[in-house]
Amino acid sequence: MSDMEKEIESCHKMNASTFNWSYKDIIVLPPSIEKLRNLKILLLCQCNLRMPPTELCRFSELEELNLENNQLTMLPTEFGSLKKLKVLSLSRNPISYLGNDFTLLLSLTKLFMDEVTMTYFPMEICELLNLELLSFSQNHINEIPDNIKLLINLKWLRLKDNNLENLPDGFICLVNLQSLDLSRNQLRHVPNCLHKMDHLSTLLLPENKITIIPDEMADLCLQKSKLDLRFNEIVKMPIELMSMDHIYFQNKK
Repeated sequence: MSDMEKEIESCHKMNASTFNWSYKDIIVLPPSIEKLRNLKILLLCQCNLRMPPTELCRFSELEELNLENNQLTMLPTEFGSLKKLKVLSLSRNPISYLGNDFTLLLSLTKLFMDEVTMTYFPMEICELLNLELLSFSQNHINEIPDNIKLLINLKWLRLKDNNLENLPDGFICLVNLQSLDLSRNQLRHVPNCLHKMDHLSTLLLPENKITIIPDEMADLCLQKSKLDLRFNEIVKMPIELMSMDHIYFQNKK
């Protein structure tokens, strides 16, 4: 019996709600993992998993799943059966496809998909209507679909280190969004939809190619608790923003 199987047996006897086997090389999950069907939290970070863990699809009580830093290229075909899943991390896996089943994860409130090397923003994400936090950084996307407007419960969105040049008009429908990170993209101007999003308290735009902050954005900028414009190519901005402590740009940090 392997060390993992021994730990599974121990957790099974204790009826444990959490199982953590992170940072250990396993490649595939043993069949005995199915004994832990009542788990609520499963942590399998950096395990070198290569095969889609189909066994997990029977964990009907699972609320949090961390699969960060593995070698997964796809998810199991019945992944959508995890109806109670609230938190999912798939960051730093070479995943290129989510599948239609992904849209069934309607309890998800937090999704982390950083550095999955995708070249497009998956439309499946736009159907996860209860999402409050989404991190989709360090990928290769150059546009966001207008259907992101469906994610009206989003409060925190991180899209840094992509190739975005603009945002869709539908972005303005994200009326609960409080924090937006667009650092290190290819923006040449502040997207028009952001001019009207006065509910945003934190807006991060450093290391883009922005040259002008229009006068009509002055009042909006003053309402932010943090506005980061550092390392852009700004040649013009409203003078009243120059002395504000919560606004960061090249000459004031």
